[in-house]
Amino acid sequence: MTNATLSGEKGEPDDQRLDGTFFVNDIAANKFDHSLSLDDQVEHVEPKVMDLLVQLAAAPRQPVNRSDLLDAIWPDGGGGDESLTRLVYQLRRAFKSFPSFAGAIKTVSKFGYRLDASVKGLAANKKASKLFAAPTREYNLSIAILPIADHNADAENRYLADGMSRDLTSLLATTPMLFVTPHSSVLALSDDNMPLATIAETLGCRFLLSGSFRRQGNEIRLRFELVDTIDSSLAWSEKYNTVLDQFFEVQSDVLLNVSTAISARVRFALEPPAVARRPFQNDVYRILQTAETLRYSYGKDSALEITRLLREGLKITPDHAALRAGLAVQLSQNVVSQWEDDPKAAEQIAFEHIEAALAKEPANAEVIAAAGIVNAMFHRQAEAIGFLRRAVEMDPNNAHALAMLGWQMCLVESDPNGIALIESAEYRAPHHPRFGLWATYRATGHLFLLHYASAVPACKQAISRTPNYYQPRLSLAWALLGLGDRKGAETAIREAEKFEGTGIARKFAEEVKQWTNNSPNAAECATALDNLIPLSGNLE
Repeated sequence: MTNATLSGEKGEPDDQRLDGTFFVNDIAANKFDHSLSLDDQVEHVEPKVMDLLVQLAAAPRQPVNRSDLLDAIWPDGGGGDESLTRLVYQLRRAFKSFPSFAGAIKTVSKFGYRLDASVKGLAANKKASKLFAAPTREYNLSIAILPIADHNADAENRYLADGMSRDLTSLLATTPMLFVTPHSSVLALSDDNMPLATIAETLGCRFLLSGSFRRQGNEIRLRFELVDTIDSSLAWSEKYNTVLDQFFEVQSDVLLNVSTAISARVRFALEPPAVARRPFQNDVYRILQTAETLRYSYGKDSALEITRLLREGLKITPDHAALRAGLAVQLSQNVVSQWEDDPKAAEQIAFEHIEAALAKEPANAEVIAAAGIVNAMFHRQAEAIGFLRRAVEMDPNNAHALAMLGWQMCLVESDPNGIALIESAEYRAPHHPRFGLWATYRATGHLFLLHYASAVPACKQAISRTPNYYQPRLSLAWALLGLGDRKGAETAIREAEKFEGTGIARKFAEEVKQWTNNSPNAAECATALDNLIPLSGNLE
């Protein structure tokens, strides 16, 4: 057996032990019985969770790539990103039992994970320190689409440039094996004076696609450049002088050329997504882009305005799949938020729209994700999980579908790994227009699991992210009451009632009970929700 001295301090147990024990900070970890122990406290973890700890502990305070972890933990290739995320969540959960482990596992953006702790008694991974310097497959196949520069003096055309950036991001995200930075994260970073190398380093991606747009009447001019930031070389560029009706054809050509250029650079075949051919309708496109922008300041007023806009668009083009799917989702969210005067009618209309959208574009990942969301909102959990899993398989970059899937896993399967999926979505797209809602999903996910203590900080995050939204306050009341804090629950209900009136706690409880009817913890959740209603009455 090879001895490995890791700490260099005299008298410490640095040699590998025959009983499989090694030490992380002051915690004893045993590779054979998969335990973590300190004094009389013992936590047991799954074998593969221990395998993960061993891999991270072999390179303490150094980043370890996700691909290397997958290869080491699943040498036969049975693992995937979701499996690894689940292991990380379980290990972090086990660590919470030991104060010296709090926050020890760090996520390294666009790369992997790092164990910030001292390790003794385990052979060091001598190549680990070099891993971070070596380009990985994820890095080599990563791209960010920068905001298209609008060279029009008239700001009226800004939606076309914004829409081109947003569309290219979402379309490239469906390319298998391509890692695409969320549009919202790029917007948050965008600065005309920031060097491309700095943008790429901050976003953790190799390729940057930039462009410019100018419109004169019905004529449009676009220019695109794809830069490989490894050596700042131009991987592809093209100018387009065409008419507005060819807007989508330009997008399709850009997708093909970008995929081909990246494939040639990294010698890895990428298959660009198949884009459904459809005519470009300027009025409809403006409506879709305006609705998407409104999501960044979500509340009752913006939700109702989105609903109005999408209905207006369907008057122009009744069979437009994206309009129908978007309206179905918005109607379902309006019903859940108690913003529809006739919830039953809204539900029926929402399903009519989503069924029509699926019939029109059955292979569209966005439409499939929308079907999952609508079914989730209207308590058809089995259908919701099926659609969402399919959507995530088709478009693993769809952070909202990932968050929704995690939320449904907490509800229907009482699976805490759903929390890890929501956290993964939040990590991937911290500037997404639905980022605020994801904290609400995470909070209610903990509540579905009966994890009241974990729900409280999640509720407070949701309140800070969506200050004009009442639901997180009622979720906070639910969590606080579960912890025995009646006064705190009453205060949270009072805050919610400032937005929606004194009857909102009862409506909330009745709505959420329809969801939790599908939960293994249905009885416990129903009792807790019923206990909220008298608190509302005390405040009237």
